Amino acid sequence: MIHALNGFARASAFRPARFPSLRLPGGLTLRGNAANDDCKAPIDHSIAATRFATTCAAVGGTTMLHDLMPDVVTVSFGPRTGEIWKRLRQRGWSFVGKGQWRDEPVLGVSFSGDRRAIRTADELADELIEVVREIEVAETRLW
Repeated sequence: MIHALNGFARASAFRPARFPSLRLPGGLTLRGNAANDDCKAPIDHSIAATRFATTCAAVGGTTMLHDLMPDVVTVSFGPRTGEIWKRLRQRGWSFVGKGQWRDEPVLGVSFSGDRRAIRTADELADELIEVVREIEVAETRLW
């Protein structure tokens, strides 16, 4: 029985497959073996964007936008968007962009090209939570 299992484990179904190309959401195409480092990067960027977008969605009063690219997050925090952007920039998050979409202020964050995208997303999410907390405390204080 063990010999039969060993023979079965050596079958081609248990060997790593080589894919000539893999199509991802957003039009990205990965080429080569899925274990290569160059194939891992876009997936990490998508995971990072998803993690950051999940945090943004958990903050009250947000609108998630721009679902066209898997490594870009575009979000609106309503009237607080400008203040959040300003405070993030003051803390060194220079790659967080600000813009307009249908007369609504938005923040845009791209995780492409970041070697440590998941860590960056987690750190930015922590900073975003801190900034939103500060703004909410300031808004509720009686001066």
